[in-house]
Amino acid sequence: MCWCGSLAASDYALVYSQPIKGTVLTSDKFGAAYVITSKKELYKFSPTDNAFVTYSLIKYGQPTHIDASNPLKVMLFFNDYDIIVFLDNTLSEKTVVRLQNFGLQQVDVVCLALDNNIWMYDELIFKLRKVDENLNVIRESDDLSLLFNAMIKPTFLLEADNRLFVNVPNMGVHVFDVFGAFSQTIALKGLDDFQVFKQQLVYFKEGKLYSYNLQTFDTRQIPLPEVTGTILDVHIQSERLVVLTDTELLVYAY
Repeated sequence: MCWCGSLAASDYALVYSQPIKGTVLTSDKFGAAYVITSKKELYKFSPTDNAFVTYSLIKYGQPTHIDASNPLKVMLFFNDYDIIVFLDNTLSEKTVVRLQNFGLQQVDVVCLALDNNIWMYDELIFKLRKVDENLNVIRESDDLSLLFNAMIKPTFLLEADNRLFVNVPNMGVHVFDVFGAFSQTIALKGLDDFQVFKQQLVYFKEGKLYSYNLQTFDTRQIPLPEVTGTILDVHIQSERLVVLTDTELLVYAY
């Protein structure tokens, strides 16, 4: 089903709801929902029912980023401690990478590469770098401060569709190839995060869900089901829409 531009609010069927006080939401390609709570816990919910597994965040605090693009290798980034933690599909801890041990203390954003390596932006040298789990450099970009003639402050990275998307809220979304070469800037400003798949950049902003077509450059609003409470975030995957409100998690089929 091509959902972009064709969904109506009546197309959604509630699969389940789960009371939860969540602060951060993401999802994986199978429709599983990941919710971080203010009590320093990470929940992973099934796409078919409210069964879940958990991971305690007490040891490292609240993560600044969670990347579930590979459900078998979930990445958590704890910027306050310069620590990256990898979890398996049951949220069991697999690997801990301590950036300070390698002299990396000015990294604020990371993401998982499609080859399971790590993309990061090193503010000390103004470059995007792809590194392995031992932090050996595999690829790196040119100096972005020279490229954009400005000191940029990325807040979100995502590799998808063989491209690296770099979110700089006051400038837009900078797009690079998988080798770190600059391609274009998408004039979508003020975003927190987004998803990219099927030539669509999907983002939630000011209570509404939008789809930006990367080929036609058209933006469309995606209708959402009526819910009780305030919507904090929304993720859409194949056959699933995941909605986090201030009181619960809602998973819909479409």
